[in-house]
Amino acid sequence: GNGMTYYEVEMSLNAGLGQVLNPTNLIDSSTEKLAATKHADDKGFWIVGHKTNTDEFHAFSLSETGLNTTPVISSVGIVHTIATAIGEMKGNMKFSPDGTKLAVANFNSGTVQLFDFDNSTGIVSNALTLTNASSQFLHGVEFSADSKKLFFAEDFTNFTSTPHIHQFDLDHASNDCLLASEYIFNHSDVFKAFKDLQLGNDKKIYVNYYEGGLSIDTLGIINSPELLGASINFIKNGLLVGNSMSTFGGLTNFASSYLSDGIYFEFGTNCEDIATQFRPEDTLGLDSTLWNFGDPLSSQNTSNSIFASHTFSSSNDTFLVTLITFSGTQTDTFTRNVINWDRNLHLLGNDTTVCQGQQVALNGSWYNACLEWSNGSTNSTISTSTEGWYWVCLLYT
Repeated sequence: GNGMTYYEVEMSLNAGLGQVLNPTNLIDSSTEKLAATKHADDKGFWIVGHKTNTDEFHAFSLSETGLNTTPVISSVGIVHTIATAIGEMKGNMKFSPDGTKLAVANFNSGTVQLFDFDNSTGIVSNALTLTNASSQFLHGVEFSADSKKLFFAEDFTNFTSTPHIHQFDLDHASNDCLLASEYIFNHSDVFKAFKDLQLGNDKKIYVNYYEGGLSIDTLGIINSPELLGASINFIKNGLLVGNSMSTFGGLTNFASSYLSDGIYFEFGTNCEDIATQFRPEDTLGLDSTLWNFGDPLSSQNTSNSIFASHTFSSSNDTFLVTLITFSGTQTDTFTRNVINWDRNLHLLGNDTTVCQGQQVALNGSWYNACLEWSNGSTNSTISTSTEGWYWVCLLYT
């Protein structure tokens, strides 16, 4: 009800201990959702909140000259109501580490929405509803460090249903394919309700719980959130933290761009015989760079260009790309796995002759691709006994 307020801290006061000054109200009534990411200029930041009883995101620009208190307002997505005691005020809002996406969990309606974010203008757009189930009480959301996977968590409080975490693969141009990529997992413990999800600087996602008012002494860990399905390696009690966690959940909130894996590549250029385009996500103040594309069979496995390109030596293969950046005396190292796709994959095998009436099964499964067959089916396999030509389109981008 008191809204969203910012303060200045003057460290020269109070004998060097600092003093909090000049409270300034930014949103008169706001949800608990708060997120920040780097500005496209590599210098400033965007700080985003949400006004209650509206569909308004308020984005404030923070630069070296201070905070611009006039927000960029985007009216998009569902209304965050306070018609109930908690309503839509509760839940995480997170930026993808690369600053291009914004995800919001809305507790009361059980809605999670994914948005595009323009980090040059502060505009939020293109709402995509990932789920809308009022019985789930959704709370935590988080992205993987490479900004390609999104997770959200169910927060059950009646201790009769097992809570789940959901994963979506964002490497799809088609929203239908993105929605179809959902993978759901749980930890088979109705007494440990999932709360916040938080990416760490080790690229793992940490999970805390609500446990019926009991002290929380462990965090769950998603060890490999950049992978798909069961490969994420979720450990229910992965980290002992002592009895110091809040019984109502809650983890530290970071500016998401701090936790990026540091490498940007233009998706769609990572195909067979095409030069994949790379750049550091943060180019401010760089003196030099050294790229290693993890492709020793290539005659050009390294590059010193800030904006680099590389044609990989083999297709349908994963390469560990390493970037080392140099700025003054500071050196940073970043890594990312990049898949080089085969554009001419002979997936269905050779032409086949069968006896009249015999069924033939055609299997188009490939990585996490969405499929569309010549008969309109989107299943991974089809069966037919009819003579003719059959093809499948892999909608993996």
